[in-house]
Amino acid sequence: MAMAMKKTNNLVLMQCNTNYTGSKENYNYCNLNVLKQFSIDYPNTVLGLSDHTAGHATTLGAIALGARVIEKHFTDDNNQEGPDHGFAMNPQTWRDMVDRSYELLVSLGDGVKIVEKNEEQSKLVQRRCLRASTNLKKRPCAG
Repeated sequence: MAMAMKKTNNLVLMQCNTNYTGSKENYNYCNLNVLKQFSIDYPNTVLGLSDHTAGHATTLGAIALGARVIEKHFTDDNNQEGPDHGFAMNPQTWRDMVDRSYELLVSLGDGVKIVEKNEEQSKLVQRRCLRASTNLKKRPCAG
């Protein structure tokens, strides 16, 4: 990676498990948490996932961990013969993956805790609480 970075900054560092069987057992080997280490070791590099699992779990997990490029296999018919078609995304599952990914991206926010615009009306109701008018004395726990 270091050698490539000397040539260009236009890189994407992708986590990948190269098993192409489409087995559900492969989820045990995706190791998405390696993206955390990648972000520490290469803080200015775009992260991604090259994925060979069915569904959206790994994609959404990778996005939550900082991936911004996703590579998945695509087919127009999951019933075709070949090593990729069984786990590949089709037009419907691809659309769903993209929609769920954008929902997650906007849900992540900027990390700054504030009262959001959509909370303004409920702010008064949600901030109700009990308050002591005098200092309370600490009592030992029973037990």
